[in-house]
Formats: sequence, C-alpha cells, structure tokens
Amino acid sequence: MSLDVEAGEAGYVNEPVEAMTPVDVFERRWAITVLDRAAGRLQQESTELSQDQFAQLKQYLTSGESQVPYQETASALGISESAVKSAVHRLRKRLGHCLRTEIAETVSDPAEVDEEVRHLLAVVRP
Repeated sequence: MSLDVEAGEAGYVNEPVEAMTPVDVFERRWAITVLDRAAGRLQQESTELSQDQFAQLKQYLTSGESQVPYQETASALGISESAVKSAVHRLRKRLGHCLRTEIAETVSDPAEVDEEVRHLLAVVRP
C-alpha cells in the first residue's frame, strides 16, 4: 500500500486556516449563545412591539453600523426616524439588562457579573 503524502497534503493547502484555539472557539460560541438568549428574553419582554417591529429594530441592537438606514426602517414601520432611534435606544438599554440577567444565572457571585460582561464583549468583538 502506497501513501501519497503530497497528494494528501495538497487537499489541505486550499482549506482556510483557523487561527482560533479550541478555547477561543468555545468562548465565542458561549458568548454568542448568551447574547442570543438575552435577545430572546428581550423579545419576550417587548410586548409593546409586534414581531415585525421587533425584527426590524433588532438589526440595530448589536451592530454599531447597520446596513439599513434608520429612515428606511422608519418608512417600513410607518413611524418617524426619531421614533426608530428612540426605540432602538430603549431596546439597547433593555438588552443590556437582559444580558446581565443571563450572565447572573451563570456565575456564583453577583459581583462577577460586570467582569463576565466585559469578557463576553471582548470575545465577540473582532
């Protein structure tokens, strides 16, 4: 039986290289899971918004630079641009509270919440 090492290695040359360690991958997945749970909690608490309204506004919550201008969302929702900005501001503030609540459920000491929030944000930032 012949092993063609060069042919075998050639298949990996064009594969993307993962620069993250397994610990980094785990922490990033943990952070994304916690953020998703916080967003789910926020959606459940946002009873004043329809599902469509929440979906339209959600795009502005975690990204500093949304692809859709506020004016387009305002037109789609039939409200003013300032109303969209105000709603996004309130949702971001409530998302922070939901995130802290989710993290508080994972730590043994409430004093660790702030540190865990900082760590989570550091993990998800590029």
